[in-house]
Amino acid sequence: MLFRSESTNGVGYDAGSCITYDALGSVFATGYVINGSDSNYFLTKFLKDGTTAWTKYGGGSGASIGTSVTTDAAGDCYVAGWYLNGAIIGATMPVNKGSRDLFVVKYHTNGSVAWVATGGSDSLDMPDVVAVDNAGSVYLGGTVTRYNASAATFGSVTIPAGQAGETPIVVRFQANDGSAISGFQYGSGYLLGLIPRASGTQRPGQTGGCRRGGEPAH
Repeated sequence: MLFRSESTNGVGYDAGSCITYDALGSVFATGYVINGSDSNYFLTKFLKDGTTAWTKYGGGSGASIGTSVTTDAAGDCYVAGWYLNGAIIGATMPVNKGSRDLFVVKYHTNGSVAWVATGGSDSLDMPDVVAVDNAGSVYLGGTVTRYNASAATFGSVTIPAGQAGETPIVVRFQANDGSAISGFQYGSGYLLGLIPRASGTQRPGQTGGCRRGGEPAH
């Protein structure tokens, strides 16, 4: 399925990063649009017949890119990505912990924002995948690049400092309010995907389907 979005001012380069669907056959796509020198994430919901139900954008003076999207059994949608200072994520303007941080936004089936969760380390962080389970949890998998081997924080959850460089992480959030529950780190490299288990635990796996970091295909 091909899709396109229009930037908020009608001009600029648009790119899709990830696409998924829900139990009713609606399709959700995320990526980014370029407005002048800034990029803003978008999330579009298409109905089963291909018509557009709604489109939501990031905004502000800072860049933001949507990189992964998933849905739950109720038809609510979760989009993950990264942002810079000055970006509007959902309905908030979060302050960066480093030069590029991670976000997850939950949207209700009608497009309204349920919650926004953000966090990261002291440097460039990269989101790889967002996933949900049947036990009321949301998982964000990505990579933190810790030049100073600092800890990564998401709300009240701190992932301890590891060796400097790229470290894959997984953060677990409550699906009802977006509060962080726990965080883990894994060796080195990056995550190809997450496979939640019915028990509420998770493990790395190749769920695929999205381009890492939201970069457009060449």
